[in-house]
Amino acid sequence: MINAVAVSRNYAYAAVDGAALQVIDISSPSNPVLVGSYDTPGDASDIAVLGNYVSVADYAWGLQILRVGEPMPPIWPAATLSTNGFEATLTVSVRGNYRVEWSEDLVWWRSLRTLTNVLGSVRVVDASALSARRRFYRAVKE
Repeated sequence: MINAVAVSRNYAYAAVDGAALQVIDISSPSNPVLVGSYDTPGDASDIAVLGNYVSVADYAWGLQILRVGEPMPPIWPAATLSTNGFEATLTVSVRGNYRVEWSEDLVWWRSLRTLTNVLGSVRVVDASALSARRRFYRAVKE
């Protein structure tokens, strides 16, 4: 069953029970083509798209944030809230030192982790996020 659909550019993103996210190329409306899918741990109930990011409401598994790329179908998790806590993969294109910070109000920022001399993809986990009401994250180049 399709629970929600969001459209961005030439793609429709569908939240589907049992299949989570499905990406459909609708550049030719009379001939839609399934170009990608990603099976989240739960059942997708809602979906939103902003730029190259798709947010999937995944019932008991919470919010799954996925990054989609061109050409399709590259889809991979950008950030998830799981039983391990908040997990994110940062993609660093300029080698350097970065400080990952979190905030509950976007005013006061606290250091979570310092990344030294990084380049490429780095996985960051915040186990304390499980008990937080809400959290915002940012990476600051030092």
